[in-house]
Formats: sequence, C-alpha cells, structure tokens
Amino acid sequence: MEAVILSSWDHIMGPQIQKLWFVNDCKNSLLSEVSCNTLREFNISKHNKDILHTDSNYSPDMEIYSIMCGQLLLSEVDSCKPYEEWASRLYISEYKIIIAVIFHVNSWMNCINEIKDTKDTCLCFGTIFKCKDMGFVLKNYMIIDHHLRKAVDVIQNSLIPFDSMMKKVDEIIRNIILELSVCPEENLVSLQNLKYPSFQSFVNSSIVSKALASHLQTSGCCVVLGSSEVSVNQVLQALSLFRSQKKSLPSKGSSQISPKSYFKGIFIQESNKDTNKESEFLLEKAFKESRSLTVVDTDLNKVWQTITILDSNIMGRYSPSIVNETGLLIPQFLNDLAFIQQNGGDSEIFIENFNTFLLSKSTSFIKIIDGFRRCKRALAENEIMTLIDVHNSADLQILLGCAERLKPGFRTTYTNSF
Repeated sequence: MEAVILSSWDHIMGPQIQKLWFVNDCKNSLLSEVSCNTLREFNISKHNKDILHTDSNYSPDMEIYSIMCGQLLLSEVDSCKPYEEWASRLYISEYKIIIAVIFHVNSWMNCINEIKDTKDTCLCFGTIFKCKDMGFVLKNYMIIDHHLRKAVDVIQNSLIPFDSMMKKVDEIIRNIILELSVCPEENLVSLQNLKYPSFQSFVNSSIVSKALASHLQTSGCCVVLGSSEVSVNQVLQALSLFRSQKKSLPSKGSSQISPKSYFKGIFIQESNKDTNKESEFLLEKAFKESRSLTVVDTDLNKVWQTITILDSNIMGRYSPSIVNETGLLIPQFLNDLAFIQQNGGDSEIFIENFNTFLLSKSTSFIKIIDGFRRCKRALAENEIMTLIDVHNSADLQILLGCAERLKPGFRTTYTNSF
C-alpha cells in the first residue's frame, strides 16, 4: 500500500486533495501525513505550472492521485446524491489502483479549500496501490473495504472537532496497515506431491498430534506458521488427511453459517521474524470475530486454539489457549496408519474409514443430545462420554468440533445443556 487519500470534488475547483497520508513502513504502521501547506500549494500549482514544489513531502504521484480521485468522483456526483448513501469502488488506471468509498457529509469544516456548498460535494476515502500489486489487492479487497467503511462511518457521524475526528481516522488507517502487513508476507505453502508421505514421521512429532486434534476440535480451521518450509509442509500434509468436505445437516430455525473447513500454511522467510506475534494477531482476530481457529507455530513447536460458542455469557471460557492434550483418538490413528504403511496395507482406505468413523460418532453425538433435550433431561459430561464411548475431554472436543460442522450451532446447544 502506497498511500491513503481523502479527496473531494466540486463543480468549480474539480478534484481536490484534502488529506493525504503516505505509508512509510507497513510492518510498523508508520505514516507520514502531507502538510496542509503542501497540499494547498499543490492544488494551486495544478493551475499554475510555474510554481516549484520544494516541500520534502511533495510527491509527483500526487497529481496521479488527484486525477484518479477526480475521475472517480466525477462519475459519482449525480448517482450518489443523498447524504446517507455511499458506495465502494475499485478503480484501476495505467499507474495505480485505488480502493475507495464514495460518500457525502452534511457539513465539512476546516477543509484546505473552503467548500461552501456541500450539496455539490462528494468525498472519496481510499487506499492506493501500485498496479503490480493487482493480485494482492484482489485477494484482500474485502479486508480493505471493511476498514474504509469504518473510517467513513466516523467521518459521517462524528460530532467531535475536526482534529479529533482525524485522530480517529489515523487510528483506523494504522489498523488497515497492521492487517495488511501480515498479508504480503504470506507465502502459501503448497502440499508436496507425495502420495504416500512417511506416516511414521507424524507419529514421532508431538506438534502433528496436537495440530490434528485441535484442527478437528475447531471444526477444521487451521493456520500453520513457521520459518522452515519443510516443517510447515509436514504439518500441512498431516492436516490433509482430514480435508474431505462433508455437507451440513439441515438445521431448522437456525440462521448460523456452517464453518468452512480450511488449512493454510504461512512460510515466513525473515529469520528474525517473531512468529509468536503473528500467532497472537491471528488468534485475537478470530476471537473478536467469533470464529474458532487453530494456530500451529512450527518454530516454537506450539499449538494454540480459540473455540467460540454463540453465547456471550460464557464466551470467555474459550479465549485463546495453548493445546497440551491430544486425547487417544489421534495418537492411535497415527500409530495404526504408520503400521499399515510399513506393512504394505492400503493407507487411503484406512484414512477414509477413520473419517467415516468420526462422521458416525459425531452423528450419534448429535442424536443423543437432541433426544435428551426433547425429553427435557440434563446429562452430565461423564454420562455423555460413556454414551458415545470416549474416555477423555480432548476426544470429546474432537467429536464436538466434527458435530459442529455437521450441524452448525450444535456446540452452543451442547454447552447450554449443562
């Protein structure tokens, strides 16, 4: 991301840059704001080419930014008249890409150029990228647009003084940079084309057992971090054993969306990169958005998870935590898988049968809980474990995570039954 711009258009002056921030360092959320004097001089200089720009904050790209915003706004002046309306736009030119929100304000004070008639004024708040970043922009469009809307909401609804309002907008811009600073470093690690990896290596790896158990407990949502591509790939290969997609059961009266299973590897190339901060960021984001997630850090050999249920009174019980227990299901599965491979058996059929076993167990779990709820009878956790034939809480959580994928909202139903 090169810059963030807040620009206006009116019928007399044309495109005007009102505020401009250059992004100096995405990793550290560093911004430099172009001074009002520079912007005022720039706006004048567009009509007087003899004026020399000596300010260190002046950038030749400012003219491109201004023209882009002007062209974008000009097309919106007539179509975006009501004050309460706004629109998201993606604008691509020969030189730059801008993701912007077009909107009106009822009053606009302290502008660089005084705007007397706000009815004929349209504002554009957007982020600017180089054309070479097209792939990145398209991939992260929704994240960027979401933050731009938050900033526009502050601008439209704020009754506080202009300077205080801009401080809030500054904070939102830094949040955009913070989120995007993680994305460019993502190098999605593809699974190696090994049809039959060494399953014995999975047995000997405690992080693989924890990753698989937590992956199933969080309904199949997992991110793997690390500076070693080999280590990241090993965990991804293990996760691929459970990548088969199962359709959700119909749930009457439920508006919840079935969690979509995924696993993704992030290969961090910088040797001095702190993967712990990346893990904290991902877990905090998932927790705030009420999403279950497993994060595997192959550098620290640790696995974290956050499990969310849709009940604000007890959500705190499932705040991000480190995974220490794997239960019995996963270690036994990996040992049997390695044994079958060593003796020339059909590993694929065994994996398929184990996935079917989890599906069958989870379906029984759902039926048992639903049956006792209809009878208005409560069950203790140890009674449930006996009925579905599991012997520890970690295995119970695995079946609960699988059941949540089959019937969205089941985790909440189960938790509220105690």
